[in-house]
Amino acid sequence: MNGWENFFIAEIAASAPLAGLVLVGVSLNLEQIMAHPVYGLPGRALEALVMLLAALVISTLMLVLEQTLEVIGAEVLGVGLADWMVVVALQLVQLKLVQLKNLRRLKPEFRWHFVTRVVLGQLATLPVVIAGTSY
Repeated sequence: MNGWENFFIAEIAASAPLAGLVLVGVSLNLEQIMAHPVYGLPGRALEALVMLLAALVISTLMLVLEQTLEVIGAEVLGVGLADWMVVVALQLVQLKLVQLKNLRRLKPEFRWHFVTRVVLGQLATLPVVIAGTSY
């Protein structure tokens, strides 16, 4: 990973404060977030936090010296799978809260919010899993 150290340091410097800001934002607005669980706000906040923490953990692991490519691949795959599983679990919980019959009763913009959330969650997590398997 020679030459990538500065990139991973910058990634850590970006993801750690952003994760902290998500925590602060959630804590300041916890009452409003928890008032509407059907719209998925608690899960969306947790998804954002989990994705930022995954970026932080991967970037930190990449700075460990003298790792083989196999170890790096295993680390990225492990973090990527954990990240993906948490995101999918949160989305399934949201789907169970809304239920398919209630999904049709939601306003169309909220339906598209959920579909967009699922698609973006997969687009954000699956490339990490694929990267981990490519080593």
